[in-house]
Amino acid sequence: MKESLAVDLHIVFENEGISIPRDRELMSQIGSIRKTVTEAGYSRYDTEKNEKHHGDRMWSLALAVHAAGITRQRKRKRKAVTASIV
Repeated sequence: MKESLAVDLHIVFENEGISIPRDRELMSQIGSIRKTVTEAGYSRYDTEKNEKHHGDRMWSLALAVHAAGITRQRKRKRKAVTASIV
């Protein structure tokens, strides 16, 4: 789920689908999330060990984008053409 949230948030930022306040702490938390790959080949999204934060504001923003359905709306537009195999 974290991968889906992080990737969707990244896409929304690239498409300029949201605007966020110029908050130094929020920007710091968004930039602190790193993707690593486990030995089993799974993606892991986490922040560096830090006593100040755990990327909570970034994950809150990602959840808000998910709940608002911003990326879901874009995906629906792309899936306008369907096909059936008989």
